[in-house]
Amino acid sequence: MSGLRIATILLGVALPTFAIRAADPIPPTIVKVNRPKGTLGEVLKDFTAQTGIVVDASTLEPTTPCDLDLNGTPLWNALELIAEKAKARIVIEQNGRGISLVKQTGPKAISSVDGAFRVVVKQVNKKLDFESWKVVTDVTLDIHWEPRIPVFRIESQPTISTVTTDAGDPKATTSRAKTPPGGKTYTTTVRLEGIPKPANAITELSGQFLVTAAPRMLRFDFPDLMNPKALALPEQSGVKATLKPVQKFDGYWEFPVEVNYPALPEFESFESWVSENRWQLIDPNGRTHEPVDFDIPEQGLRLSTVYRFPAEPAKNGVPAVRKGWSAVYYTPAPLVEFSVKFRLKDIPLP
Repeated sequence: MSGLRIATILLGVALPTFAIRAADPIPPTIVKVNRPKGTLGEVLKDFTAQTGIVVDASTLEPTTPCDLDLNGTPLWNALELIAEKAKARIVIEQNGRGISLVKQTGPKAISSVDGAFRVVVKQVNKKLDFESWKVVTDVTLDIHWEPRIPVFRIESQPTISTVTTDAGDPKATTSRAKTPPGGKTYTTTVRLEGIPKPANAITELSGQFLVTAAPRMLRFDFPDLMNPKALALPEQSGVKATLKPVQKFDGYWEFPVEVNYPALPEFESFESWVSENRWQLIDPNGRTHEPVDFDIPEQGLRLSTVYRFPAEPAKNGVPAVRKGWSAVYYTPAPLVEFSVKFRLKDIPLP
């Protein structure tokens, strides 16, 4: 992988350098932590301040020595270095939305980082397939990404480029279907056939996942909901959002929002990229309210969305919409499709 090489120094000793693609479609968050005599608690506080990610290390001692000097390190590489110093391992929770550090009780995790994405070996299972009467080895992989990134589809299994063992080269069997991940992490299995009996380890397993994602969610703030004319906000990243006149229909306020995109990857009719879209009303006291119903029909580069709220006071627990209310609309930045590469080495075989 070509790109800018960023060197990181730990206690005066050069750490492995990390490669960042020169034109990464979704660049990783960069961490800079200078704690030559720091503790785990201090380092994680700096990490959170820079990334916005709270790492739960409640089972570890916060005064654990964690002297680090990370002068421009991608987020996942930085977190792996923090875990290594604290003799801990990274645990992904809440479907990828939560990250914890817990005590390391076994070998170091076998992982690979590519930009804002990380691939980890979760399990290796060897079994006899009674249909083919072959011995197969399933390698289960977890792929997760920075929580800020909305991923809308990912290949259900990676394309394998290299697989070797310490006693010969097996064959990998995968498919090229795509699937929505349903969170900030995805688990899949790579099946290997023909691993020689004397083999003790998979010396290398390399490949790539094709991912469709957005760099971030865009926020559009609508201050005046009762404007009798359509309200178009300044575009962001080429995306335009327009609030059409609000209507009262069948006991509900309807908020029609039209969103126009400059370009999008091609999606099949059964695929969707609007799972992260949100509309929130904000009352004069600053409280947010979610719609009771909505329609988001996908029409190429244009979305014509409608969000509904009760028009009567306190209906279904949601107060009536009046003057003085505002709204916030979240929609993805223009989507990009790219490959996430991984290279996993020295995976023990059962």
